Amino acid sequence: MKQKCSSVRYLCSSLPLCDVKQLANETTCPDDEPSPAEILANLLPEEEKRLKVLKLEYDVFMSTGVRVPDHVFDKDWVHLLYNCPSPGSRAKYYRYLFKREKSTENDSRKRAANRLAMEEKRKLLEQKRQDETYDFLNTFIMYVREITMNQWYNNNLCYALMNGPHIVFDFSYEDEMNDQELTNLVRQVRSAAQAVVTLAADYLVCYM
Repeated sequence: MKQKCSSVRYLCSSLPLCDVKQLANETTCPDDEPSPAEILANLLPEEEKRLKVLKLEYDVFMSTGVRVPDHVFDKDWVHLLYNCPSPGSRAKYYRYLFKREKSTENDSRKRAANRLAMEEKRKLLEQKRQDETYDFLNTFIMYVREITMNQWYNNNLCYALMNGPHIVFDFSYEDEMNDQELTNLVRQVRSAAQAVVTLAADYLVCYM
């Protein structure tokens, strides 16, 4: 079931356990909003005409060399229909979609290249082991495993959770932002959100 969840209203880097549980209980995802496909299927006659004009404009932009994405999804058509009244605003939103699409393609190519490189490295190591030419790189320095480092870091995070200063992010202006601005906002505060989730999980694991 598809659910559209509102973004986090505030983030705190040192919350008591009761506040963490309260946040988990109060987090809700409204599922009564129609999907973009349903909105496009129930347009008024005037809105259908406008949508056809927007699609023709999209074809013109693509043929004239304007930066537009190769694929426009239903939610993007809904945004263009209701939130982009001028050609300039639509061209700006198309550029945003174009950059997002190219960024996704670049990430996919990088992941594929990394997988190929790791596979080639694994095959090379296997071949060296079979030929008995593999150097094990012995060292006198004690090897610290990743799980040990994570335990040390988690202890530091738990200490910061109990004794660190309170930090609050106010997102009350969320309703005034469009999808592009919300995407940029989420990208900027994503590290903070991940830190809050990590701190809360470590607190529950270590001190329950």
